[in-house]
Amino acid sequence: GQFIALLLGYLVVHRQSRREVVAAELWPELDDGGRNLRVTLSYLQRALQPDRPAGDPPYFLRADGPWLTLVHDDWLSVDLWELDGLLDDAEAHERRGAPARALSAYRAALPLWRGEPLVDAPYAAWAEPARARLRSRYAGAAVRAGELLLAAGAVTEARQAGGSALTADPYSELAHRVVVRAYLEDEDVGGARRALAACRAALATLGLEPEHATVALLP
Repeated sequence: GQFIALLLGYLVVHRQSRREVVAAELWPELDDGGRNLRVTLSYLQRALQPDRPAGDPPYFLRADGPWLTLVHDDWLSVDLWELDGLLDDAEAHERRGAPARALSAYRAALPLWRGEPLVDAPYAAWAEPARARLRSRYAGAAVRAGELLLAAGAVTEARQAGGSALTADPYSELAHRVVVRAYLEDEDVGGARRALAACRAALATLGLEPEHATVALLP
């Protein structure tokens, strides 16, 4: 079960990879992980298509010669792909100067963060760069959504967006700043002070202090 999840996670991140590369990444302690890969691949194929008739080629996970490809298809729902797609859409709208459409994409994307991604590969060397990229991208998008929501006067939703950013990156000063600003827009100075204290505490664990722009938000 563990290696099925690892193989699926690897292919979600890379989408297409050569067999020998996958085997080396998943079983680095073995000189030849090819046998392990073949067995794990057959179990994963069965999990993805439990009703596939014997002899029919697999659809979602193609094994063509030396290549393994996880197909991007409407019938296969992958939340990380959906998240990336929505954030791609939001960034495209931002570049076109359409912040309202960008905000719509951000709103659809924010609920897709369901905690640390790739939890089945906590120590895998290939997984940490993917996790770091997703954390950073999601937190930045949630902060931007919070800023757009503040500008639109949607204060409660802006505070929630800042909180969403902090679930991915609790050390994001920009996210803490969105939360402080949202409390102030709501005329809740006590809430703003608590949010600033939370910011100070988070940054202190890194040996940092909030920037002047953050502290100066409070009257």
